[in-house]
Amino acid sequence: MLSIGVAAAGGNSWLPAPHRLAQAAENEVGVVLTYGARSGCFGSGPCRIELADGEPYVKQEGTAQGLLRYTEQGRLVLSIEAASMMPATLDRQLGKGQLELPQAFQVPAGLLQALHVPDTALWLPPGLYDAPLEDGHYQIIF
Repeated sequence: MLSIGVAAAGGNSWLPAPHRLAQAAENEVGVVLTYGARSGCFGSGPCRIELADGEPYVKQEGTAQGLLRYTEQGRLVLSIEAASMMPATLDRQLGKGQLELPQAFQVPAGLLQALHVPDTALWLPPGLYDAPLEDGHYQIIF
């Protein structure tokens, strides 16, 4: 799980924790994304996507929160909350209306299990994915 520290000076702010909402579909879970050096990798795109642990989310550089769902058509849809990202992270990751995965990304097994995905391993291919902003969330379909 992502260890979440206390909000410090410099613009960090608390946001409600993403978690499975009562009205959320059974195939939707709250997630926390970590980008770049903060998660031990280089380049663009998310390096780590984890289940939200229900704790308050700390808005900080290199992180975002959102929802991940699995559709009946077998597609993953990532909804990233725009307000959960610092301006620099937002500009770097989604500023051009696209999310870049520079290399194949393996969806963690824990997320697949939480979403009731029948596959035991799921890889998202590298590329640019459209990320339109709708109602304060960037919607990415893989």
